[in-house]
Amino acid sequence: MKRKLAMILAVAMLLCLVLPQMAMAAPAGTYTLTVSVKDDANPQKVVTATSGTGSERTPLATEVTTMINTKRSEIESTFAGAGLSAIFDAGLEAIKGTDAEWEDYVNTHVMSDSNGFKEIIKNKNATYAALEANVDYTLTYAGYTVTVTLKPYTAPSGGGSTGGSTSSNEETIQNPDGSVTTIVTDEKTGTVTETTEDTNGVTGTTVTDKDGNITDITVDIPDNAVEEAAKADETIALPVQVPVVDNSEDAPAVNITLPQGVDSVKVELPVEESKPGLVAVIVDEDGNETIVPKSAVTDEGVKLELTGSASIKIIDNSKDFEDMPADHWANDAVDFMSAREVIEGTSDTTFSPEAPTSRGMLVTLLHRLESKPESSVEKAFDDVDNDAYYADGARWAVENNIVEGYDDGSFQPDKDISRQEMVVMLYRYAGLPAVDENTKLDFTDADQTQDYALNAMRWAVANDVIHGKDNGILDPQGVATRAEVAQLLQNYCNSILAD
Repeated sequence: MKRKLAMILAVAMLLCLVLPQMAMAAPAGTYTLTVSVKDDANPQKVVTATSGTGSERTPLATEVTTMINTKRSEIESTFAGAGLSAIFDAGLEAIKGTDAEWEDYVNTHVMSDSNGFKEIIKNKNATYAALEANVDYTLTYAGYTVTVTLKPYTAPSGGGSTGGSTSSNEETIQNPDGSVTTIVTDEKTGTVTETTEDTNGVTGTTVTDKDGNITDITVDIPDNAVEEAAKADETIALPVQVPVVDNSEDAPAVNITLPQGVDSVKVELPVEESKPGLVAVIVDEDGNETIVPKSAVTDEGVKLELTGSASIKIIDNSKDFEDMPADHWANDAVDFMSAREVIEGTSDTTFSPEAPTSRGMLVTLLHRLESKPESSVEKAFDDVDNDAYYADGARWAVENNIVEGYDDGSFQPDKDISRQEMVVMLYRYAGLPAVDENTKLDFTDADQTQDYALNAMRWAVANDVIHGKDNGILDPQGVATRAEVAQLLQNYCNSILAD
């Protein structure tokens, strides 16, 4: 039975690319086939492939052979079916054989289908011109679903296969990762439109004027890409590259469209040059701009979570502090958090990395990290003046059970905060995630961690939020410096956006 299922799956991947000769006219242009094979019982097991593009008269047999051989190893390793090599070889031989041999192969191996697709795929000599644009076909068998999508890249005005003069050139590139890039150059205006469709259906388009300036960047994320990313808890890398500038005025906006009803999705915007001080800025419909504090910087770009369609800019918002040399152990963290305007310098030119952090300062930083939401609490503690810089943060922290204060009802906002107190506040801010209480803290001074802070420390260590000090100690009761707080918050941002 396993061999039979593997046979059907492998053949389905092959057959779905060989579409029929149909008596319908297709618009002139360049076409692309995308095929997705899914094991319904194991949603994480999906193999998606995009064929090489072709004109309306491009035969498909050569593309089938190339595509199957390219994806062969991935299919076999993903689904681990018995006898896959033999099935591939037999299918490829059938394509090379007579029409009757191919029809026999289809009849033998495709046991059931939807929309009469089994009859459609019997013609192995189909061309793109015989296909209807923007259509989906499906084959199902024993828990496997194979979806075939045909999308046209129609030629611009004046182009196509009907003859006559043209004002643009079009180039199609099959990328090594399976994505397809189409570059259209308008010869009259010099405008270049580059569109890349990834194997998951995500499409990114960048428009550049004759002087090389980007005038428009758009990304469309379909339902299936969101679903696959959610199931695998993965980030969707957008198929565009964003230039890095140091001011909002010159930064192009990336207009990202998500399907209706999407709760959230993690995306990564690739950049030309990655650096810790990069920030994502959301632009609302009125043009107002807001920095996204909880974002991460990777080697490839900026990662953040979206809760709907958005217009986003990427800006290098790095700050220069004279007392933060490039070789300082916390330099990247200070760049990261100061660029997000969560933590500020002690002056325009200094950061004071070794200065202690007060309790009032930490609730302020967490409040900024959460984008400074309002609180319904009128007064947090008797010793917190409502005019103090930390008052808003303290009221919000009380309302969200991040701080409780001391036994005498005070908050002591000016008191230096210890490293264990710092971690406890962050742990509560994170929502008290579950921890294994049997986890041992592998530090020589771990026993100095007080009971109230043990689970918070276990969580922070397990999630790489805190790493201890160079001499192998945790120093739970030591005073948290400004540099240490910056590092802790950067680690936290990276942890919540990690795949």
